[in-house]
Amino acid sequence: LAPLSDVEIYIYASNSATYPVATTFTRNGTYLTQGLPASSYYVRFRTTNTTDQEYIEEYYKDTATLATASAVTVNAGSITSGINGELTVGATISGRVTLQTTGEGISAVSVVADGNGAGYGSTNPDSDGYYTIYGLASDSYKVGFYGTRDDRRCGYIQYSTSFYNGKSRLEDAELLTLAVPNRNNPA
Repeated sequence: LAPLSDVEIYIYASNSATYPVATTFTRNGTYLTQGLPASSYYVRFRTTNTTDQEYIEEYYKDTATLATASAVTVNAGSITSGINGELTVGATISGRVTLQTTGEGISAVSVVADGNGAGYGSTNPDSDGYYTIYGLASDSYKVGFYGTRDDRRCGYIQYSTSFYNGKSRLEDAELLTLAVPNRNNPA
């Protein structure tokens, strides 16, 4: 497997959801975090480069959430090695956001895919209303289109929030179920 560059490494204290250290892979896919006191930590791997957006973030050892991650023990004065991440290519959701009255594409919205489990992604459409959300984990998603102020075309008109397939309420939003093949057991 080829190493990825532009991957952020977040180190979480074992008793906290905040991260005291963040570092980035080098071009050859290695990283080094120095100065951590002896303790147990959780490690999260996440791509940051827009060309690598198709990868799903993960925690050490190949889990989707902090709650299921394996702790890494760091001892004072020694190097803890072999704490690697192997990111999986995720699913995508794409489409076009349009004005209901004219069919014209709009960009002044946030598109959010919110999963029932660990899945989450968001983006903004391009100037013609087209969008793609990359790097989504296997999950069932409700896709929302959250209006923002459009001062370029509509003179401060606020677009209303809507959901996939013309639904107006989150409770009524249809689920999109995405499945990503497991790299150890491809579908």
